[in-house]
Formats: sequence, C-alpha cells, structure tokens
Amino acid sequence: MTGRPRRATVSLSRFLTAIGDLIGKMPAQELRTVVLAFAESVEASERQAFLERFGASPARLDEPIDTLLADVELLEEEAASTDEPGWDDYDDYHDRYGWSSDDEFRQPDWVPSLVELLRRTGTVFLKGDPSAAVQAYERLFSVAEGALENGWSVAAEPGETAVMKEAAARYLRAVGESGQREDRPDRLRRAATLLGRALVGEDVSYAAVEGARVAAPAEREELLSDWVSALMPLVEKQDHYYGDWTHRLLLEVVEQLEGLPGLANLARSGGPRAGRNFLAWFDAARRQDDEAIALMAGGEGLRILRRTEERAALAERMAVMAHRAGRYTDAVTAWVEAWDSAPSLSRLLKIVEAARRANVEEATITELAKRRPRSGIPAPLRVALLVLGGRLDTALKEQNRKGPAQTADKSRRSSDGALAAEVLIPVLLAAGSDATHHDGFADSVMAGLLNAAEVHVDRSHFRAAFMYEFDEFDGDDEFDEGDAPRLSHRVRRELELGDLLVTTLQDMAVPTAKRNLYLEAGAALVADAVSRIVGNKDRRRYSQAAALAVAHAEAIAIAQGEPDGDAAVEAAQSRYPRHTAYRAELRSTWTRSPFLTSPGRSR
Repeated sequence: MTGRPRRATVSLSRFLTAIGDLIGKMPAQELRTVVLAFAESVEASERQAFLERFGASPARLDEPIDTLLADVELLEEEAASTDEPGWDDYDDYHDRYGWSSDDEFRQPDWVPSLVELLRRTGTVFLKGDPSAAVQAYERLFSVAEGALENGWSVAAEPGETAVMKEAAARYLRAVGESGQREDRPDRLRRAATLLGRALVGEDVSYAAVEGARVAAPAEREELLSDWVSALMPLVEKQDHYYGDWTHRLLLEVVEQLEGLPGLANLARSGGPRAGRNFLAWFDAARRQDDEAIALMAGGEGLRILRRTEERAALAERMAVMAHRAGRYTDAVTAWVEAWDSAPSLSRLLKIVEAARRANVEEATITELAKRRPRSGIPAPLRVALLVLGGRLDTALKEQNRKGPAQTADKSRRSSDGALAAEVLIPVLLAAGSDATHHDGFADSVMAGLLNAAEVHVDRSHFRAAFMYEFDEFDGDDEFDEGDAPRLSHRVRRELELGDLLVTTLQDMAVPTAKRNLYLEAGAALVADAVSRIVGNKDRRRYSQAAALAVAHAEAIAIAQGEPDGDAAVEAAQSRYPRHTAYRAELRSTWTRSPFLTSPGRSR
C-alpha cells in the first residue's frame, strides 16, 4: 500500500544559509521588488509587526481602548443571551444523516464578531498596549469558554482557528509584559487555565508566545522562571482540559531556561509525567546531536519508568538511534525493551526486522517465545509470537485453556480467545497438511487466512495500539527539529505477519503423528468458530466462517485426497440447511479454492 506523499522539509540552519546566499547575490532594486511583493501579501493586522522588523516605531493607537471594550461588552451580552444548541434538532439531523464533521451546525451566530474582536485586540497588542490587550483577551476567551461549556463549537473553521491560536499566543505574551513581577506567575497561570478551557486541544507553543512580537521579551530569564512557577501546579493537577498542553509548554520553557540539565532534573523528579519528561530530555539531546546525553536519558528512563507506552516509546527512540549508528545488536535489545514495556504486533515485527539485520533472528524470537507470558499480551498476539518462535504445541495448549491473556474484562477475554483461535486455525491446518509446500498454496483460501491473521491480532490490540513517535517514524527518517512526544496509530515496517507465518511453516519439521494431531485440532477449532458465527446469525462474519470451513476442506484434500476434501466442504454446507446466506457465502468461497472441485463441476 502506498503511503501519503510526504512534504519536503528544510532545517532552519539550511534555510537561513540559502536565504543569506540569495540576498547576497541579489541587486538592491531586485531585493526591493521582492520585499514589496511580499509586503502586499501581509494581512492588515500583521503590517505593524512587519514594519517593526525594519526598526519602525509603533504607530499611535487608531482605536481608543474604551471603544474596543464597549464592543466586547456587547458581545458578552449577546453570548449570555444565547441558549444551548437545539439538541433535539441536532439529534434528528444525526439520526437521519449520521455524524457530521461540519461543526457549523452548532456554532453561535456571534462567532464572526468574536473573531473580529480578537483581530482588533491583536492590533492593540502590536501597537504597544499589552495591559489593554490583556483586558480584552481575557473577556473574549471567557466568552469562548462559556460557549464551549454549553455545547457550542467556537471558531471551528481553519481560518478562525488560526486567529484563535494567534490571539492566544499574543494574550500570553501580553500577560508576561504587563503588571508587576510579584503576581506574574499567578496571572500567567490564570491565563493558561482559561486558554486550556477555551481552545480545547488547539494548544499554543511557547515559541509562538515569544514570536507574538518581533522583539525578544525583556528580562527573559526572569520571565521564563515565572513561567515555570506558573505551570508546575497546573501540570501536577492532571487536569483534563489543560494538563497535557501546559506540560508541553513547561517542557519548552524548561529547555529554554535551563537546557538539557533542566530537562534531566525534571525527568528525574518522577511523578505521573516522568515518561514524557524522559522522552523530552532524549529528544532535546538528539536535536542537539548529543548522542551521549541521549543514551544517558534513555538508559535512565528504561531503569526508572514503569512498563508503559511511554517507556516503550523511549526504547523505540533508542532502537532508531542505534540503527542509524550501525549498532544493530543494540537496536535489537532496544526493540525487545519496547516490546516488554507494551507488547504490540508492530513492535514484534520490528524485533524481527532488527534481528534479521543483526543476524540473530532465530535466537531472538525463540528466546522471546520462551519467556513467561505477561498478562498484558492479548491472546492473538501471544499465539503469533509462539508460532514464530517455533512453539506451536505451546500455542495449542494455551488456546485450549481459552487464551493466555486472562483479563478482568470477561467480554474482552472471550473476544480475544475467539480471535486467537482464528489466528491459530490456518497455522494448524497448514502444519497438519504440509500445505505450504504444495503448488497452488499461494492462491488458496488457507493462505488468505494466514495473510488475514494480522487483522485479527490488530483487532485484539487496537485499544492500546498507540505509541509515541517521531512525526514520520519509520526507523530511517532523520530527526526533525520539531520532534516532540505525540500519539500515533501507525508504525511503518518492512515485514508482514502473514509472510512470516508462511516462512515459519515452510521451515517447520513436523512428524507425521504431529501432523494428524494438528489437523484434528484445527478441525475442532473450525467447527467451534463456524458454530459461534452461524449459530448466532452474525451475518457480517459469514464470509469468515465460510473461509474457515473451506480452508479445513483444503487441508483434508491435501492430506487425504481431493474427494475427501470435497466431502468435507459438502458436509459443512449440509450442516446448516436453513442458513441460506451462509450457504451462498460458502459456495462462493468454495469456487475459489485451487484444491477443491468447484460445486456443480464433476471431478
């Protein structure tokens, strides 16, 4: 499958060097033409900031602050008189058309006025009156917060969202510039809390806050220190609205104020966000090309952190770094640490890839399969690991105990057990009939089930199948300057589980007695799975039940002859005489098998 095209990126240093070279070669008149052309594209609210880059003094205010605040008051009155959305109408719309991504249906009529007032307040801020801007911003974002609490969407369009984020950065910069230092941490904390509730996920970086004005903040170190004092209590509260955002903001501020030592102290201090702190320390060291510090951050994190997704993400970063340095054995070790922290199919396949590169694939997977299972490994994933590790007998024993992953959630345990059976069935059938060595196997229904095993494993683990990654994490991309811990649902990899299962079966030496045992066990699991699907009239899965029944018949045909295979599929069809939809699905699947006589065609 072809991924989405990736937009090319250029590092800041290379970009500035290239611009400098171009300007140095450009005649003055041509440079003047280019700057004027760019100036024409600058929005009205940004023109004063553009002039300030050339040393122009701030212009006098065009609008009295009293006029702006009066208009803000009118907006507050209109917002206060706005009821909650018409949920009955909205529910009717949802019932008729389904969920819509268009949030305009629930946006108050006064949102354009809010956006315009935010723009006007930005002009006040840019023209040198941060105290007045703070007054207006606080009241405007309070209006947005109240609307969101009532169930409305606010400024959901991309252009409106950009105005909100820009205004938020200017608001925070204005708070830092106004008032006395004694109460500045409290004022910054209140502003961050308000924005956390008004923006709802549209967080603002500290780089954006400093970039809200061309000039650097006065007494920058004192301001950064006050930011730390403001954010620490918010981060410790673990608040649903602003906890994650303020933590990311804190990491930026600490790195600006104290550099790598500050991030190290933050990580070593422990707490519920220690995992992300170690990730931030590691990433910052990598951005600075300090591999020794990155190794220190990773090593300490793996020793200290509990086995969580964050620890797994840290191990993955160490694996990528080791791979890029040519330390392939270390990469294997790091991927195993990631698996131990939070097992997933993607991590298992990454272990195989790394172990192949280090020429230790068989030893690594065998050792991994021998370990006592952790309670966090879903049954289908455990089955896949055991098969790849050459422990098919163990996989069968654990499946007979209804799956190795005993969880408190009975419904999930039952579902995992069923999915594990559907992963194991084609393996048992192929091993019992030695199907992988027969011509036509690649086009068989049995081979299709092996290729589909990955879907069953992923379905069992989708609730925990996220990981912290780099922006385009595939084990080979360079670290971008903007790397930060984030959630993702995708990991690029070279291998597919189905291909690995086929290779394992081809290399597996199975005695005749064991083949019969595997074939019988596979037949029993097929009968149970088909009965569960068809007996419960689960029509969405009739195609899966038909594939299982036909795969079993294929195994019989290979092991005992085509007539016996045809008899097996005919018996599967006659077992459910009243289920016409299932019988139709079964006949359709039957016709696709290269090992069986198609229905209606003589042998």
